Amino acid sequence: MPKAYKFATLDSVIEALNQGARISAEDIRPSLRGTWIHVGYYGMGGGYMPDSDSHFYARSRRAIVDSHCDTVRDFDESDRAPAGFRASLMAGGSAYSRDGRTCFETDSITVNDAIGG
Repeated sequence: MPKAYKFATLDSVIEALNQGARISAEDIRPSLRGTWIHVGYYGMGGGYMPDSDSHFYARSRRAIVDSHCDTVRDFDESDRAPAGFRASLMAGGSAYSRDGRTCFETDSITVNDAIGG
């Protein structure tokens, strides 16, 4: 009988990571361990150290960027993200809120890297 993995889909892995669950590599279907996922970070000022509440995971960079755009609109109390904000993040760079105090970033990592494997 084949082994039943606790995390057999990429969506289940991403959901668990976003909930802050500790995941063991043995609980993830082996074919998922090398899969690339995207992580979004945000924090105050340059050189910030993101804490557990300031990063999240998604299947696509676009999902991360869309979320960052929503967040910066809330921070800036504006209808739009700052000029160049979306383009910079889609290119893998960083972007700042209008007041320059909050930095937003995206990155791509493997599931194995995300679980510390």
